[in-house]
Amino acid sequence: MGLGEPVMLQLSLLINPASSFIEEESFVVKAYTSSTLTYLYDSLDENIFPARPCESPCKECEEDDNDVCTLCFTEEELDGTDYKDYYLDETEQTCLEACDDGYYPNALNTCKVCWENCKTCSAY
Repeated sequence: MGLGEPVMLQLSLLINPASSFIEEESFVVKAYTSSTLTYLYDSLDENIFPARPCESPCKECEEDDNDVCTLCFTEEELDGTDYKDYYLDETEQTCLEACDDGYYPNALNTCKVCWENCKTCSAY
């Protein structure tokens, strides 16, 4: 890499935050002159925002509408946080903290309709 050549930085496995708000100093990028991190060459710590394709707590969403959820995060995927499972409401295409009355969460964390005349039910 020579002087003036662009550098690409790719961050992987970013998880949507609990809200759409991201603090101004959410990321800091620092470049050093050697691998020993002895001399700071340059840094960037303002206006660095991740491009989140979906609004939280959607894990996946429609390509042209980031508010239309197609898959929700599970507690296991948010390990190390105080989040809980989210369940996909296929009718409203949103992620819920719990399925509404008359629905139950299946193994894919999608709210499915209970049998007729049931107010609550489970997948078991």
